[in-house]
Amino acid sequence: MAILVRNNPLALVDPMGLCHMGADNVAYDDELGDCGGGSVTVVAQAPPDVMPIVVSLPSLLSDTQQPAPTAPPPAVTEAGVGVTRPTKNGTAPQTCASNKGGAIWTGTVTFPLTELGAFFGSLIGPAGTLPGALVGSMFGFGGTASFVPSTRSVYVGLTIQAGLAINGGSGGSINVVNVPAGQNPNSIANGPGYSVTYQPRPFAGSTVTKSPGSGGPVVGPSAGSKVSVSGSASYNICLWNCGCGG
Repeated sequence: MAILVRNNPLALVDPMGLCHMGADNVAYDDELGDCGGGSVTVVAQAPPDVMPIVVSLPSLLSDTQQPAPTAPPPAVTEAGVGVTRPTKNGTAPQTCASNKGGAIWTGTVTFPLTELGAFFGSLIGPAGTLPGALVGSMFGFGGTASFVPSTRSVYVGLTIQAGLAINGGSGGSINVVNVPAGQNPNSIANGPGYSVTYQPRPFAGSTVTKSPGSGGPVVGPSAGSKVSVSGSASYNICLWNCGCGG
């Protein structure tokens, strides 16, 4: 069923469609209002306030409109305080106590340079081979390894030894030096170092160790097969749990 109305929006005749034609061909209002025509007023309301979103593109801004630079994060220093770092394998935190002292365990093995001494002696003549071999045996070359329990750090390196006796360049030893508070054991164990060992008996000896730039010398007991008096120079690098000032 279709209902015919007088609506003609173009002519503004019954724009709201509220009129209908009666049986007497007269227009009647369906609701209150003008049925013969008129106009419709549309009132536009502003939308509610919306917080503007501003996107700044540095390349499109002038020099005076550039955003202020952000300050870098503060650096972490190790001036005598404990700093927590991840371990090398990333499984557990590691506490680096820079200058709280501790202990350094060190093992050293050297072999005499007898053949090298004999070679240099032979350059003088056949009579110099034996004296050269004896002098060469007083020097030795080998390896060293150190462990710092406070940070579980491991260091390895090479060493040259000299002993005041025939075959003084050979032997092995284990020593532990005590590092006083105010010195960093990792700094002593890492890099160049020098030591003097007094070993009158296999299990009754002592070692003095000095590392340049790491404070005074440190002392501790020693055990091994070295001759009574020997000195050594070594250079170590960090192998495990590094970064604690070593």
